[in-house]
Amino acid sequence: MRSILILLLVSIFYTGSVFLAVQGKTFRLDSDYDSNFPIISYVVDTIRNEKRLPFWNPYVTMGISVFGDPLSGVTYLPYILPMLVFGVPEGLWVVIGIHAFLAGVFMWMFLRESKFSLWGGMLYMGSGAFAARVAAGHIEKVLSYPWYPLFLLFLFRQQAPAIGVIMGIVFLTGDVYGLLFMGIFYGVVGVIRGIRGIGGMMVGFAVVAAIKLVPFIRDVMPVMERFSSFDAARGSIPVWLSWLPFIMPWGVEFYDRPIVQRLFGFWYNWYEYYAFIGLPVVFLVWLPRIIKRREVKILLILLAVGITYAARGYVYSPWYGLAPVLEWFRVPHRMYGALTSIVVALIVTSLKKNTSWVLLWGMLFVTFLVSGYQMTRAFEPPRTCCTQLHRIREKVRIIDYYYGWLPKPLWENQK
Repeated sequence: MRSILILLLVSIFYTGSVFLAVQGKTFRLDSDYDSNFPIISYVVDTIRNEKRLPFWNPYVTMGISVFGDPLSGVTYLPYILPMLVFGVPEGLWVVIGIHAFLAGVFMWMFLRESKFSLWGGMLYMGSGAFAARVAAGHIEKVLSYPWYPLFLLFLFRQQAPAIGVIMGIVFLTGDVYGLLFMGIFYGVVGVIRGIRGIGGMMVGFAVVAAIKLVPFIRDVMPVMERFSSFDAARGSIPVWLSWLPFIMPWGVEFYDRPIVQRLFGFWYNWYEYYAFIGLPVVFLVWLPRIIKRREVKILLILLAVGITYAARGYVYSPWYGLAPVLEWFRVPHRMYGALTSIVVALIVTSLKKNTSWVLLWGMLFVTFLVSGYQMTRAFEPPRTCCTQLHRIREKVRIIDYYYGWLPKPLWENQK
C-alpha cells in the first residue's frame, strides 16, 4: 500500500509539473489530437447536451460507428469517464495522470520480487515512450501503455483468461498496434512453453472486447477499409541502431534533422522513435550474471523479436517477408512502446543488491526531467477556428477527415 501511495504522489507531481509548465496553452491541433479529439468530443457533447448515447457519428467522412470505431477509445472507461466529467480536452489531463499512475503500479506488480520494484515502476512511468505518445497526440497509445507490464505478468504466470482480458482492454483503447504486439509476444511465449489455454484467452478477450468487437464486425468491416497507401516497412530501425531510442534524450533536435534522417533512414517524426530511458540502461552490463534465469531468457527472446520487428524493412529481419501481411500496420518502430516494458524489467532484474540508492534516484530524476520536457511539446497557444475539432463541434461534415479507415467507395477512388 505504501508503494502504491508513493506511485500515486509521483504521478500527480509529474503530470502536475507539466500542467503548470504549459499554463496558457492547450493540446496541439496540428498533431493526432485533431483526429482524436473531434471523435470523443462528439460523444461527450451528445451525452451532455442531448442526454443520449450516440451510436453513429455522421460528421466524420461519410459517417462512422461510435462503438465499432477500431481506432477510438470511446468504449474504454478510464478515458471516456474523465472526458465526460471534465470535458474535452481538459479531461485528458486526468487521463494522462491516471495512466502514468497505472503504468507505475503495473510495472511495480510485475517486478514485485525485486527490492527495486518501486524504482522500476517509477522508471517505467517516467520513460520517454509515454511522454512522446502524449506529445504526439497518440491518445490510444497513452491508454495502452500501462497494460504491457500487467500483460507480461499474466503471460509469465500462464494465466490465459487474464491475458485475454488485458488484450481485450487494449482493443478497447483503440491501439491496434498494442494488440498486435501483445499477440506476437503471446505467440512467442507459446512456442517456448507450449501453447496452453488458448480457449480461455479467447473467451477472456471476447467478454471484454464484445462491446466494440461486435459493432466493428457488423458496422465497420462491411463498409470501411483500412487506409493503406503507405510503405509498411518505411522507417524501420536497423538492428545495429536498436539501442539508440532508449538512450537518445533529444527528440526533434535529433530525429527530425534531415542529415540524420538521410544517414540512418529515419522517416517519421521524432515521437515515433522516442523511447528514452536514459542512464539506467548502463545497468544492463550486469545482465550476464543472471542470464541463466528462465524469465530473463524469455524477456531477452521477446526483446530480440521486437527489435527484429522494428527492423522489418531490412532483408536480414525474419519479418521482412511478412511486410505484405502486416500492411495495415505501418511505422514498425512503434514496437518500442512495447519494448520499453521489457527493457525496464531487464534493467531492474540486472541491478545488484548493493546498488547505490543515491545513484538510482539521481538517474531517475534525470529521466523524469527529460521526459517531462518532451511532454511539453504536446502544447501550443489555443486556436480559435478551422481545425477538425472546431468543425465537428459546429456539426460540419468533413469528407476528407484525417482518419485511418475510409468508406470503401471513397477508398477505391483514391487507389
